Amino acid sequence: MTALSTAGAFFYFWPQMRGFLAVPLLFTAVMFVALVLALTAFALPVVSRVQSWQAKQK
Repeated sequence: MTALSTAGAFFYFWPQMRGFLAVPLLFTAVMFVALVLALTAFALPVVSRVQSWQAKQK
């Protein structure tokens, strides 16, 4: 949720910040971090569920 709210805030404020030259690189970096956080938050329960399922199979 934190990653999604960060992404939403950046998409909202992006038109106002477009005048700076350094912002596109910063924006890309922040969006990459937000994407990694969102994927990690989604993948952790899936990985733990798969591991517990594999433990039951043995």
